[in-house]
Amino acid sequence: MLNKIRPISSSDGQKIFLRVPLRWEELTQKQLRYVFTLLLLFPPEEVKAYYIIRMGGLTIGKRSTKGWIVSIRERWWKPRKWLSVSTDSIAELLHQCDWLESYDNLNTRLVSVGGYHAVDTDLHGVSFEDYLNIEGLYQIYLRTKDDKFLQQMAVYLYRDNHGKKALGIKCSEVERFGCFIWWNYVKSNFARCFQNFFKTVNTSVDGDEQIDVMGAVNAQIRALTDGDITKEEVVLKKDCWRALTELDAKAKEAEDFKKKYGK
Repeated sequence: MLNKIRPISSSDGQKIFLRVPLRWEELTQKQLRYVFTLLLLFPPEEVKAYYIIRMGGLTIGKRSTKGWIVSIRERWWKPRKWLSVSTDSIAELLHQCDWLESYDNLNTRLVSVGGYHAVDTDLHGVSFEDYLNIEGLYQIYLRTKDDKFLQQMAVYLYRDNHGKKALGIKCSEVERFGCFIWWNYVKSNFARCFQNFFKTVNTSVDGDEQIDVMGAVNAQIRALTDGDITKEEVVLKKDCWRALTELDAKAKEAEDFKKKYGK
């Protein structure tokens, strides 16, 4: 059952409850696409307002002296109920949708794009090599703001029916934005799961700061191979969760050594 958000009170004292999804994972695929579209077009407060109106099943009629005339069908078998609500009464609901401003707990994604199927939301089963490629493209996108790099990220984030990369994928603007949001969630989740490693890695871009993507990639590979180039292929084919687990352990060992010996 969907969550009931705080009721809207009408000018004559009636109360109506809106049942809307209040977590990312409660959204259907159609709803998720709608939200991504809103996020592309409007600032946060307007996104929340449109979201509540659409998901709550409200129909906005004409303006009234105190706000708006709206209608809602509280049950599918009941007729629509019309009432007058103030603009403030709707605005008071917006904070319950603050989660739309953060992708840290996204925990979902567009499962299908152009006939291709998404990999695991948390990247289980994705190789370390693919993870590095996606992160590299993400960093270049942050620097250039060129959508073609989001398109290239989709090649690794989606698979065909045989499990191969989506080399022929063509994404709409909303679908490219979906890749961007998804990767932001992945990065937040990895930062939580592998705290020792990611607190030592700077993969952010601040203003015009240039980031050495290949340098960061090579440093991670060297850490896992201990400098033995004959091990590189095996390392790159590892599941990214396994590779990051090892990197996290190495980072913890280095930190413990530094604390013990001060070097």
